[in-house]
Amino acid sequence: MDVACTGMALWDNGRACGRGYHIKCIGTTNLAPQPCRINGAAIVEIVDYCPKSNSTLKLSLDAFSKLADLSSGKVKIKFKQ
Repeated sequence: MDVACTGMALWDNGRACGRGYHIKCIGTTNLAPQPCRINGAAIVEIVDYCPKSNSTLKLSLDAFSKLADLSSGKVKIKFKQ
């Protein structure tokens, strides 16, 4: 299982720590060509709080590379616990 941190949206006063999420890339957030990997998905465990991130989830490099090209930097995702 890969790891991620979350901002306030999911942190839930620390109760999010240890929760698992199935994540899939659904599109780009910028003008980059289609960054998502075909059938790319990852399962991550929340291991930390990242208060300075504007993202819902900040993925480890290993997790992100399963979803999309690393050069895209940021992608739209869908996720479920």
